[in-house]
Amino acid sequence: MPSLPDLYYRLAILNEIAGGKPLSQRRLAARLEVSLGQANKLLRGLEGEGLIRVDAEGEARYALTEEGRRSRMEAAAQFAAESRALLGPLRAQMAREAAKLRSTGCRKALLCAGEALADEAAAALMRAGVKLAGVMLRDAPDCPEASSVSHASRGKACLAPTMERRMVCGIPVLDAAGCRKAAFGAAVAVTPQDADALRQCLGRRRAVTLLLTTKEGSPHG
Repeated sequence: MPSLPDLYYRLAILNEIAGGKPLSQRRLAARLEVSLGQANKLLRGLEGEGLIRVDAEGEARYALTEEGRRSRMEAAAQFAAESRALLGPLRAQMAREAAKLRSTGCRKALLCAGEALADEAAAALMRAGVKLAGVMLRDAPDCPEASSVSHASRGKACLAPTMERRMVCGIPVLDAAGCRKAAFGAAVAVTPQDADALRQCLGRRRAVTLLLTTKEGSPHG
């Protein structure tokens, strides 16, 4: 049985290809934050299993085979089942931090999160009574990501990535310009990497509240 990280990579690639857009190895490496060599190895592995095929050279357009479509659904189900146990503690901690934020009088916030935890973070804030002015997805192409972002920090063991999104829990996904125009009381991030991306957008001195901490009362990272 493949490990959770292996499942993540498999599902991430199959999801990207299922989107139907041209996908070069360089673009895939950037999306997964892996080396070009590793992206090539992952693609060759899936091709060798008969899950994908190459429809064009150069800016290659990969396509799922029939077996690839079945494997994508199976991987998604297995990934969701195995990640559920890991997500529970994170969900509880985000709920606690969201409640603390609301107790300070915050009524509206701007959230920055990796796609892996965006839905859970948004739901935690809204359940605590904090409205959202918008969501910045750190995985999005137009997000000013911090250079130190690592793949592990994107929460790969929580939820599988999908193609570009416009909404998170009914809240619009904003680009950098939209974030700067939004009206909100608090800037909120899930991880330190999300906070770095948010400060790149709003200004390095901007105070950012973290939803995930290493222990009660101590900032994560």
